[in-house]
Amino acid sequence: MTIMNTELYEALVAGGAPDDKAKAAANVVEEQNKRFDQIDNRFDKMQNDMDNRFDKVDHKIEHLETSLKLEIQTEIAPLRQDIAILREGMNHNTLLLRGIAIGGIIMIVKSFF
Repeated sequence: MTIMNTELYEALVAGGAPDDKAKAAANVVEEQNKRFDQIDNRFDKMQNDMDNRFDKVDHKIEHLETSLKLEIQTEIAPLRQDIAILREGMNHNTLLLRGIAIGGIIMIVKSFF
């Protein structure tokens, strides 16, 4: 018997329990303790397995985030250049249209004189 069982056994005998029943009770308690230890070990293993799986998932998510950011940056850079070119072209066209409009107004005004 273990120290715990010995203490339980001696307490039961001191309390007036027959020797055979005290031993049987101490053994039952020890078996229950072993079963609880096994259950605790299983839960510890499950916790470790889950922690490892979550770590892997976290790593995959981080990798996907990094890849997605890179992909977005790669796709956006040419679009930004295109937008800049379009804006520049719009500014040029706006100036051209304003010049044509002013020229038209001047022609109309000259036609009155």
